[in-house]
Amino acid sequence: MGNGTDKGRAVDAELGARGRMDAVRVLAAYDEGVKAIEAVSPAVADWNASTPCGAWRCVDLAGHVLCVARYYHRLFDAALTGIPCPACHAGWPLP
Repeated sequence: MGNGTDKGRAVDAELGARGRMDAVRVLAAYDEGVKAIEAVSPAVADWNASTPCGAWRCVDLAGHVLCVARYYHRLFDAALTGIPCPACHAGWPLP
């Protein structure tokens, strides 16, 4: 009986070297973004302060980043298990 690891290997074999390199680049960019947020967020003294993003406050921007991170996690999890995630679209409810 197969498991998530077996499916991940099957996807890895199908994608080949290019797919693995693309995955490495995507994960590295994601990690870089997380580290940037970790570095900046302790300096925020007023979460209701405005941001350069129009009418968004710091708390709005942080909430948006959290939603996007959760969305990407679902996509990454689906990719790693080899199970397609057609329901992983912007309207899909968050946990």
